[in-house]
Amino acid sequence: APPSSTTTPTGTVASTTSSINLTGLSGSLSYTIWVRGNCGPNNFSQWSSVTFSTPIANDTAKDAIALVVNAPCAGFSNSGATNETGEPYASCTVNGGASVWFKFNSPSTGAIRASVSGLFDTQLALFSASDSSHYSTFQVLSCNEDASGAASSVIYAANLVPGAIYYLMDDGYGGSTGQFCLAV
Repeated sequence: APPSSTTTPTGTVASTTSSINLTGLSGSLSYTIWVRGNCGPNNFSQWSSVTFSTPIANDTAKDAIALVVNAPCAGFSNSGATNETGEPYASCTVNGGASVWFKFNSPSTGAIRASVSGLFDTQLALFSASDSSHYSTFQVLSCNEDASGAASSVIYAANLVPGAIYYLMDDGYGGSTGQFCLAV
């Protein structure tokens, strides 16, 4: 609901300011900012609003969430995620559009099992990359869509370089979104 004429503003900005930086916002949420002009003592303009959404935290590979190998399954969401220009597609992914990224350091054995399960149809891909800011450096190593049912995907990988960083992309089949559990 819009503020009333008696609402006290919680912040002020100089009239010459054309933009402000907001900090402490959570990812994948919608925010509304209300503004009005101070036209003199007890004289204010009408309230105006601006609504915007913050991006999901790990929507790009460079912002991948770090996972710990052999940790328990952790809950995540791809709601609000998008595909970026140049983002790689693995051979098994079909009509994605809501990808989120994770990274992990390969264990000393060089072998991992990555699994994702959720309430929607998932697609999981494993990549190596020399630069997480440039998708052109990404190479698909493994991919799985529907390993053991429409809502789970599993990847087995061996011969990974111990200690090297690898990337996992989880996407929803046909752009579907929701909650999922991921473990490496």
